[in-house]
This record gives sequence, C-alpha cells and structure tokens, in this order.
Amino acid sequence: MTNRRKHMKFSFLIFGLILFAEILSFLAYPSPLAMAILLGIVAAVVLIISIIDLRYGLAVAFTELFISGFGQLFYFQFSGFKLSVRMAIFIAICLSFIYFIIKEKRVIFFKSRLFKSFFLLCLFLLFGFFRGFWTEQNFKDIFFDFNSFIFLFYFFPFYQAFKKKEDWKIIGRVFSSSIFWIALKTLIIFILFVSGFTTIGSGFYKWIRDTGAGEITLLNNGLYRVFLQSQIYLVLAWLIMASNHLISKSNWIMGAFPKSYRQISSWLPKKLEALYGAFIFSALILGLSRSFALGLAVAFLFLMYFSIIFLRSQTRQAVRVLILAILSILGGLGLIFVLTYIFHPKHNPFAAFSMIYNRSVVSVSGDAAINTRYAELSPLLNVIKERWFFGYGFGKKITFTTSDPRFLENHPDGVIQTYAFEWGWLDLILKIGVLGALAFIYFLWTIFIFLAKSLRCEFFKLNNNSDGFLKLGFLSFLAALIVVHIFTPYLNHPLGLGWLVLTGWITERKK
Repeated sequence: MTNRRKHMKFSFLIFGLILFAEILSFLAYPSPLAMAILLGIVAAVVLIISIIDLRYGLAVAFTELFISGFGQLFYFQFSGFKLSVRMAIFIAICLSFIYFIIKEKRVIFFKSRLFKSFFLLCLFLLFGFFRGFWTEQNFKDIFFDFNSFIFLFYFFPFYQAFKKKEDWKIIGRVFSSSIFWIALKTLIIFILFVSGFTTIGSGFYKWIRDTGAGEITLLNNGLYRVFLQSQIYLVLAWLIMASNHLISKSNWIMGAFPKSYRQISSWLPKKLEALYGAFIFSALILGLSRSFALGLAVAFLFLMYFSIIFLRSQTRQAVRVLILAILSILGGLGLIFVLTYIFHPKHNPFAAFSMIYNRSVVSVSGDAAINTRYAELSPLLNVIKERWFFGYGFGKKITFTTSDPRFLENHPDGVIQTYAFEWGWLDLILKIGVLGALAFIYFLWTIFIFLAKSLRCEFFKLNNNSDGFLKLGFLSFLAALIVVHIFTPYLNHPLGLGWLVLTGWITERKK
C-alpha cells in the first residue's frame, strides 16, 4: 500500500470517528448517565492509547479541541460541577506524560528556545491565580477563570511525543479532517434550521447549546446564523492554503489527492483548492463573525506584505492568491445562495444576501452582542485603572447591564455580574495586570520571531522548502488571532492556547 493511500485511509478513519462521536453525543444527550458512561469510556481509551503511543493520545486530544468549542461533547455533571471530556482527556494525557518522563528520564520541552518566555508567562499566570485569593475572590470563580490556561501544559507532552518530522503527518491529518467536519457541520446545521426540520428550542438546538458547540440565532426572513467557536480554525486552514500559492508548490490541505492534481494549473488557483476555499468561506460567512472577518482581513494583508517584502514572492503569485481569495468569497456566497434556494421554504436566495448585509452593516449600531461589548467597556476600564499594574487576580467580577437576549433569558433585568469578558486583552490586564499582559505579548513575540526567522532562513538557503507555506500560514494566523482577541477572547481559551502549542512545536521543527 502506497503512503498516499495509507494517509487517505487514516484521514477517512479520523473523519469517521469524529462523525461517530458527534452522533453518540447527540443520542446520549438526554441521558446524564449515558453521557457519564461515554465520558469514562473516552477517558479510559485515551489513557490506554497514550501509554502505548503518546502521539495518538495527543491526536485524540487535539481532534476534540479542533471540533468542539467548549470541550463538552460528553460530560458528567454533579452538584453544579461539570467534568467535560476535554478535562478528562487532559487528565489522561498528564498521567501518560508522567509515565513517559519516568521511562525516558528527561523533559524535552526544558530545552526549547521558547521555554524562558513560556516560564515567565506561567509565573504571571500563577501570580494571578494566587492574587485572586489575596483580593478575596471566590475560589470557584478563581479556578474556572484560570483553568483554561492549564491547557498550556500540553507543551510538555507534545514536545515529548512528537520528535520526528514524520510525526507531523498525524496532526496534519487530524487537522485537515477536523476542518472538513467543522465546515460540513456548519452547512448541515444551517440546512436543518432553514428548512424547518428543527427550530430554536428543539432537542437538537439544546444539544448544540448545552454542549457548547456553538450559537444558533434566528435572523430575518427565516434564516439563521450558525456560529461555532471552532470556526476560528477555518481561518487558519484558508491562510495555509493561500500561503501554499505564495511560496511553495507543495500541497498540504488537499494532500490526499494524487500528485497530478498539483499540475492542473500553473497560474490560476488550483480548481479543487478554489472549491475547497469556497467550502471553507461558506461556513465562515454563515458564522457571521465580524471579529473573524476583521482578523482574516488583517492576516491576509500581513500574509501578502510579508511574502512580497521579506520572502520576495513574485507579483504573479500574489495575484494568484488574490484571485483565490475572490473566488473563495464568491464561491462561499454562491453555495449559501444555492442552499437557501433549495431548502428555504420561500425559495428566495436573496434572503441570504439580506441576512449577511443586515448582520455586517445595518445592525452594527443596534446589535445586541456589540451593545454588550460597549456595556462591558466602561466598567472594565474604570476597574482596571484602580489596579492596572498587577491586576486583581483571576476570578474578579464586574457588574454591568446588557440588552443581549442571550443573557436576558436567565437575567430578565439585564444586570450581569461575571468574570468572563468579550474584550480579551482588557480581560488579561484586569486579571494579571499590565506586566502580565506584557509577558503574554513577549511570549507571542518570541514565537513570531523564531517562526519568521526559521521561515526566511529556510526559504532562502534551502532548495526544497517543503513546509515553508505551513509556517507562513501559522505566522499570518498569529496576526489574525491577536486582532480577534481584542473583541472575542481566544488567547485565554483552549482553542487559542492549543494553537500556541502547535505553533511552538512548528517553530522549532526542522524542515
């Protein structure tokens, strides 16, 4: 069996397991006992797999990360505490990692070039954790506000497990299969809701909401916004694909296809990649996230600037990527219009255009989510300026009033007291102060510098730069994530922190 066929079978296996897990989660959702049993089975399986081969245990962990916003595909709830499958997998990976460091008698990440900046960041995070007790925050609030950063521990087992360049194929197939599922799941959910097969308040809707998979919002003309937190990885996937056209002839996203596919066109974007780009963009458009749109726009400009100025990409390559972007957007819109025409009872594809236009332009001033951000902003700034240097520690709550219907369901008066905020960078300053935020920025800057130097060095000194496009895609995604985090918190969430783990490893990975 050829390597290509083996990789295809592995990709199909991953996709099948993802689909199977999603179906099991939906069927078990009405029964807390069934959810708890499945959670235990997953944790046990991951523990066994990880002890046998830590790489595959981490592959399961990152598959779950890629496809699930809050990691609650399966969970066990008791007395207000919810143990998610993400937490259970994390515990299993930690136990396996301890086994391997005892066996190998070394911790590889200690030798990483990133370790110093990582260690500095962890000091400030721990300072914020204990400072929460000093400022008399509630222990439960401190723990649940801090626990996302525990995900940074994955740096240790990830470096311990993935030592060879061939190991990337495992995570690469996991990522590509997960990306396909995220986009497909978005379209399936849109079809089910827009056709009237399911509605807001149905069992299917409650499953999506309670497992933290995403948000379904009824908009005008009977259409729906389908936002999944994991759609942020669609941005990364598209940037990797665009980078492929700028600096490399290799093909990673669609690597399961024959080599002859790569020779379809030497100037225009490859036909299948244009279709795949449209597929990705259709899901991003249905998510209707203005933060994603802004982040992607900034990342695209950075991608073009960096590749032309620093990597000296040719004008023809830049034009090809610009054409790919245009075709992806138009193709994504076209796919949404076709689905609306086929499945919407009124058969009016222009209703989709109205939905997109109203979300992106008309409702900017009156949108509930934007009003919530504005409602948070003034109280946040007022509290921050009192202790801006060291912060208040994790668990610090602020009270504000909102008209967002997502909150009004449980808080009819609109008064909210929370420690979780939409303004990601301000949230960091509130919890760990300006010094802590600077330590975080320094860690990101270290990753940026090492990745940029590695990319530029390989591009100019090596004739066979097999993964430069991958590094360029990750580099431009860093710009996107920094911008997105201004309005939508991702760098204090496992989705963003998990990406940092991958990026750190890619930064030090040899060609």
